[in-house]
Amino acid sequence: MLTIADIRAGLNGASGLMRGDRDAMREFDVSFEGFWKSFFAILVILPVLLLYIHGEWQTLAMTEPPSGDPLDVPQSYPAFVLKRLLVSAVDWLAYPLIILAAAGPLGIENRVVPYIVAQNWSTVIVSAVVAAPGIMFGFGLMSGTIAGMMTLALFAFALRYFYLVARIALDAPVSLAIGLVAFNAVSSIFLSQLAMRLI
Repeated sequence: MLTIADIRAGLNGASGLMRGDRDAMREFDVSFEGFWKSFFAILVILPVLLLYIHGEWQTLAMTEPPSGDPLDVPQSYPAFVLKRLLVSAVDWLAYPLIILAAAGPLGIENRVVPYIVAQNWSTVIVSAVVAAPGIMFGFGLMSGTIAGMMTLALFAFALRYFYLVARIALDAPVSLAIGLVAFNAVSSIFLSQLAMRLI
């Protein structure tokens, strides 16, 4: 399980990568244990995720969902929260595991563990930042227009951030880094929508 020291080191490394600091990779535990621990970094962001889900519930509860839509609000709040948490878990696990499986064909097998560790911890920061407008909108603290504009701007920030992670953690060329970021974004949207319909 994660310790305070693990969380501090992981977030220090992730914040360093956000600044483009190559030395930040030294903060990450890239051992076998550290690799699997990085997947539990989602627990660090769990309070933010729950706030986002609650805000989403409040927003959807104020509108009447279209009849027959599989994405309709469930009959109970606990079911809604559980559904969203399961979708988040699928989204969290999918990209790192796909990249791990594809490391050989991509020619990154020697650096894939540090990359996944860095990616997992960086996702904590990205998730917290990108969720902020949605949380504020859901609680009535921001208009939908402003929240939408902020979300788009923060999405651009996330793409740039993950590009830096790929460039530094993998020492990847520009083309590979861009490809990984694009695949991450597209697969996240696709898998999230698929999971929402299947769960």
